[in-house]
Order: sequence, then structure tokens, then C-alpha cells
Amino acid sequence: MIIAKYLYVYLGFFLAFVGSIGNLLTFSVFVRRKKYRSLSSSTFLAGSTFGEQLVLLSSAFPDSLTYALDYDFYGISIEMCKSTSFLYFAGGVVALTCMYLAAIERYLQTCRSSSQREWMTLNRARLLVFLTTLVSSAISIPFALYRNVTSNNQSCEYVNANFKRMAPLMYAIVGVPMPITLLSVFGFLTWRNLKTPTQRQRTGLATHKLNNQVVRMILIQTNFFASSFPAVVLLSMGIIPLIYAQFNSSNPFFSINAFCKTRGYVNQWSAMSCRWLLVMGCVDRCIECSTNANIRHFLTVHMARRIAILVAIIWMVFPIHKLIFSNIILPGNIGCITTNNSVAIYHDIFILIMGGTLPPLIMLICTMFIWKSLKMRNERRVMLRPTGSERQKNTRDQQVLIILLTQVAIYIVSALPFMSNNLYTALTRDVQNKSVDRRAIEGFAQVISELFVYIFPASTFYSNSLVSRTFRKELMAIFKCLILCRNRKQSRIGPINQTRLNDKTNGLNMQTIGKI
Repeated sequence: MIIAKYLYVYLGFFLAFVGSIGNLLTFSVFVRRKKYRSLSSSTFLAGSTFGEQLVLLSSAFPDSLTYALDYDFYGISIEMCKSTSFLYFAGGVVALTCMYLAAIERYLQTCRSSSQREWMTLNRARLLVFLTTLVSSAISIPFALYRNVTSNNQSCEYVNANFKRMAPLMYAIVGVPMPITLLSVFGFLTWRNLKTPTQRQRTGLATHKLNNQVVRMILIQTNFFASSFPAVVLLSMGIIPLIYAQFNSSNPFFSINAFCKTRGYVNQWSAMSCRWLLVMGCVDRCIECSTNANIRHFLTVHMARRIAILVAIIWMVFPIHKLIFSNIILPGNIGCITTNNSVAIYHDIFILIMGGTLPPLIMLICTMFIWKSLKMRNERRVMLRPTGSERQKNTRDQQVLIILLTQVAIYIVSALPFMSNNLYTALTRDVQNKSVDRRAIEGFAQVISELFVYIFPASTFYSNSLVSRTFRKELMAIFKCLILCRNRKQSRIGPINQTRLNDKTNGLNMQTIGKI
């Protein structure tokens, strides 16, 4: 627990600090720069950034201080307890709602009807952000009313039993199904409108570079939700029962045998689907870089959809043994494991190969092939000057590749502890005389991979900087403006004084004579 504490302290502080700087810079670009300030979607993105910053201030910093000081920072005072609970939920609702509105605004801008394209004006966007803040504050009031500092252990907890059961459900509904549904629907509608060339010309988005980059920012944030459906299923099946067990005497994972089997099966399916869909993404980029035109044209959008469905079906079949051999440990209902020893060893080796070895290996091979193909493409590009459309397509492919390779790197780093832990579990399963310290270390190794702290609120600025060249230029313009303003404030100019002495002019030239 000491190691977990220090990891939480340092990683939590780091993410909170880096995320806060990024959010402040993002907000400055969207609010102060004229290019973005004139767009309605930039107003919504600025509101979303503001909400994300409230989440970091009300949760990331207090959590890290709690672990650092061994004292419940939320329980310092009643005001601190209530305000952090209120700001955390209100900030999250504001961030997500503004993101919904930004996606809706982009959809309206791609519609055929001119009245729909002109409906979302800048003043209406500001009014909607203001109303969103008011409504989010209103629905967050119960989180402040029913949370208080308990007298027995000086901790900040919900004092109303009914609301205590309802709060995790509200967090789950607001944070999982609503973003996936709304962002997926409007993202698909926008993509469908932009797919038609005549519609792109009618709306002007084909030639409006700034609008295209704002669309790309919104779609990047949408993909954090929509493209990770198996991951959402995995987190929902893994976390919601644990939240429920915190407020009820019995854990359904350890008390209901059918739930024990279902949870293990669904978790296995969703985890493997996440890994192999990412592998298919690497294979897609690898095929796209091929010099053979027939190979490049093989993997179309429809083919990719079929492959994604096929991957999901395959991983519904492979972990079927979890439904058959997973059972609750009796007596005492102390756990849910694979009770058959031979099947348990097979499962560990199966996960080690299919989940920890093959995916990184295939990704590495595809990355090496992509790198080689890009070098060859650059050599050909020196001899042949590409057209404007080809340059635009190459830029788009490079951005997709950078995003994909970043995901691959994150996956490999996160998969190494998982693979090592599964290998260790498979090799030591038959060891019966494990000490208490050893069991504690094994439990810590299983729990430490669940540290998913504030990744999404801290990543908005960096994803925007990654995908938008205009955003980076406007950010540098802000830095230059700040430096110039600072230099102007530090120096003042003296007047020219001239006198006549002996028919000669004595002058004091205009120069910097001091600092304010």
C-alpha cells in the first residue's frame, strides 16, 4: 500500500498539474484568439475545457493531498466537503454537455438547409453555455446537500442512505451511456454529410481550413468514447459491481454464481476485443502504406466494418470456458475463480499468448513495415511533386498514423505488467504455502493496473495540439503576445529635451531610461 500511495501521489499530482496547464492554455486560445473566438464550436470547446478544469481542481488535487498527508482532505471542513462534491459533478456535466453541443453545432454546419446552418450563431452559443452552467449547477445541488463530514472518523461521506445508493448510478449514467450515444449519433451524422462532395462544397467546409480542424478536434474527443465501446463494457462490468459492493453488505460478484460467470466472460470478451481491434488498426495502416494498389484497395470501409464485427464474434466464442468453469469459492464466498486447475492453467497461458504476446508482436511488425514504407514514399516524393489533394491526403494519413502509434505505445507499456502478472500467476498457481506478505504483494500487483486517474480531463489540450496546426500557431501567437506585452511594461520612453547654448543645440535623444 505504501508503493500504491506514492504512485497515487506523484502520478495524481503530475496529471493534475499538467492537465491544469493544458486546460488553461486551451481556454486562452479559444477565448482570446480572433480566429477561434468567431466560431460557435470554439465557444462550446472552451466551456468543455472549463468544466474539465473544475473536475481536476475538485478531485485530482484533493485526492493527491489526501494520500500525501494521510488525512482526508475533503474532511477539513463542511464547506470543503460540500463544494468539492458539487464542483466535481457540475464540472463533469458542463464538460460533457458542451462537447455534445459542439458535436451538434458541427452537424448543423454540414446540413443542406441554410436555415439550419445559420441557426447556431455566436450569441446563441454563448447563451447555451450559460444555460448549461446554470442547469448543471442546479442538478448538482443534491451532491452538496447530502454530503457532509461525519463525526466519527472526520471523513466526507454521503449522509442520506437513498442518495448514497443513487449517486454511483448517476455517475455511471452521465459518464458512460450518454456520451457514447449522443457523440456517436451526431458524429455519424456529420461524417455522413461530409462524405458527399456536393454537400462539402455547399457548406464551404471543404475549403475552410479552420472549420475542418475544429471538426477534427471534436471527432478526436468523440473517438475517446465511441471507438472504445469494448473498453467501456470492460470498465462498466468491472467497476459498477465494486461500487455497488461499497454500499451493500454482499458483493454480487462473490454471492451470485451466474453473475460470477457472466462478469468473467464479458470482461474477457471486451478486453480481447479492445486489443485485437487495435491490432486490426495497425494492419489497416500497414496495408495503406503498401506499394501494391490491389492490396491498398482491398481493405475498404465496408471490409473494415465486417472485420470489426468478425473480431467481436470470434472473441465471444474463445472465452466460452469462463462461462462453464468459473465459480464462487465455497465456503465463505471469498472469490470468483476458475475452479478447474487444468482449465485455469490453459486460461493463463491463453491470455499470455493471445493478450500479451501476439498483439504487441504484430503491432511491432506493422510499425517496422510502415516505417520502411514511409521512407520509400519520401524518396519517391523527392522525384515527383505531389498535387494539392495528394498532399492533403498524405497529411491526413500521417496524422492518423501518429495517433495510432501513440495508442500502440500506450498499449505496449500498459500490457507489460499485465503479461508479467499473468505469467507469474500461471507459474505459481500450484504453490499452496504462500505467506501473508506474498499474497499481499500479489494482490497489489493485480490492483495497481487499475490506476486510470484523470486521463481524459488532462488530455484535451494535448490532443488538440496534436491534430491541429492552426491551434499550435494560435498558441504560439499567445506566447509571443505575452512576451511582447511584458517587454513593453518593463520599459518606458523618455522625451527629447533640447536647449540653445551658444548657438548650439544640446539634445537628449529618445531612449530607454529605466524600468517601471
